[in-house]
Amino acid sequence: MADHLPEKIAGPGDNLLVWQNEVFLASSLQIVEAIPALVQHIDQHVEQGYSDLSSEELLEDFPAGKALGHMGEPAIPALSSVLETGGIQKRWIASRALKMIEGETATEALSNHLAHESDTKLRKYIEFAIQRRRAGLPH
Repeated sequence: MADHLPEKIAGPGDNLLVWQNEVFLASSLQIVEAIPALVQHIDQHVEQGYSDLSSEELLEDFPAGKALGHMGEPAIPALSSVLETGGIQKRWIASRALKMIEGETATEALSNHLAHESDTKLRKYIEFAIQRRRAGLPH
């Protein structure tokens, strides 16, 4: 699977449902070889038919971003890279994915990016996420 799944994730193609399932499978099986393909499509939007703050926070409409958050620690360098080089939407998704990841390394990645974030709303979001994490509150 690790040999073939990343190439399937590399492009959603015509069938978003199949692609979504492949992304879910990569996340569920922790196929770290898929991380570059997931990052490439971190902002691929798939309408789930509902939207609220919870679904937005959990990246329900962004399967690749959600998968990266579920990958955990191995995805942190790739998500940090998105924070450095991505557009605003990609940075929001990467920030939310990092917030999903437990541990100090994810918090450090957010903290390291904070001074470089140009978007005021995203900077406040990251500050809040770091404060909650350091206070031991659920993300």
